[in-house]
Amino acid sequence: VIYFDTANSDRVGININNSITSICFDHHKSNHSFATYNIINIDAPSTAEIVAEFFLQNDIFISKQMANVLLCGIYDDSKGFSLDRVSSKSFDITSQ
Repeated sequence: VIYFDTANSDRVGININNSITSICFDHHKSNHSFATYNIINIDAPSTAEIVAEFFLQNDIFISKQMANVLLCGIYDDSKGFSLDRVSSKSFDITSQ
């Protein structure tokens, strides 16, 4: 199971067996690392930025369609790059 942008499994709306391996990408302070693997950065303005950085650091190919979706996620979650947490890193990742 892969969770995106959710601080706890209750927000998913269905019961998921805790014995299933899971990973969570998130940027909320309220996340208490509920998944098997947690990639959480509370300083990031968006979960999409965390996902994009994960792809880039792990040499995972990002297609044009994936890049468009990631850009939309970064733009939306960061309120059009207006949050205080937006940094030069946000623009570096977006440009890549």
